[in-house]
Amino acid sequence: MTNINQAIFNSVLADHERTPIILGKPRGLTDSITSQYPVHTKLYEQLRVQDWTEKEFRFEMCAVEFKKVDPLVAKDMIRTIAWQWETDSTAANTLAVILGSVVSSSEVWTGYQRIADNESIHALTYAKIVQQSFEEPLKVMADVLADKEALQRLVVVAAVFERAAISAHRWALFQLAPKLYPLTPREQYLIYDDIFLYLVALLIMERVQFSASFGVTFGICSTNTFIPIGDAVQRIAQDEFEIHVPFGRETLTRLVQTDRGAEAFKNNRDIIITMLNEAVEQETNWVDVMHADGHENPGFGPDDLKAWVYYSAAFPANMFDIVNDVKFPKVTELPLPYMADRVSLAALQPSPQEAPSTQYLVNAVERDDEGKTFDTDGLY
Repeated sequence: MTNINQAIFNSVLADHERTPIILGKPRGLTDSITSQYPVHTKLYEQLRVQDWTEKEFRFEMCAVEFKKVDPLVAKDMIRTIAWQWETDSTAANTLAVILGSVVSSSEVWTGYQRIADNESIHALTYAKIVQQSFEEPLKVMADVLADKEALQRLVVVAAVFERAAISAHRWALFQLAPKLYPLTPREQYLIYDDIFLYLVALLIMERVQFSASFGVTFGICSTNTFIPIGDAVQRIAQDEFEIHVPFGRETLTRLVQTDRGAEAFKNNRDIIITMLNEAVEQETNWVDVMHADGHENPGFGPDDLKAWVYYSAAFPANMFDIVNDVKFPKVTELPLPYMADRVSLAALQPSPQEAPSTQYLVNAVERDDEGKTFDTDGLY
């Protein structure tokens, strides 16, 4: 009888009580018995509870509004929807492809599977908005793909995503057939850094690069127009800010509690600073592009949107303890008050005390509120 390749199903899993999050042994039994990552599990369960689909919303009335509102306001809404559609599609397309072969913990992978499915729902929601709001949705779709200035906003994370995709596939081949696709220890070391940076880039994309667009969408909707779009995008924003970002934050925090994860952060600290600076720059440049004709929307202007981007970028800056290294201004007061009506304020802006510095977490032991100890000895 031919044995099943252990990379397909690991029947001899020996590290089920201290499984590394990434680049450990291949997954075997999906395990909820030896829970090592309870925060991940809690967030996964929360995402399941608030499950929804794009079919819950109807956008036909928005078709009339797009024709009646100021054409410049309509243009802002269309380009914002287009950007969010592109970005959620990127997240949906890469999460399973990259993380599926490198996440070792079935507990953590279960959460990422759910998030990937959730990103698909987000992208489908934007597709439905376009389908029901315009007489020629295929033309709008073509215009979305042709908007080079919008696509430029993805350049910063796209390079990191591409490198991570290559590394994840190389790791998968190595796991499946190590003799045919060998990896040297040095190559394995570099793959870890690539996956670590992907997780950082994903967090920056979800927490920073969605911010300006959410600010525009909810700002326009606060004038009692495009209400169905505002309601649907609110569900998306809540998923992103209240589940996806905390899930990614927990992954990175736990990784940096290991020697290898702390080393990956140290190796790439300057790259992370550059990546965050460039993401913020792309977003503020986009604000300028959107207002190049000199118009302003009621209730918010370009300076407000830029301040909101800086405010949002404080999340990863605090998390990685690089506040004093980034180039953008420090904004600590919520510059768009209407955002508080759309998502939880607690999810928007953690203080440094709430997000422990990753620079000093080598060999740390983390305890939850019940005092349970998480043993990190021997993690890959």
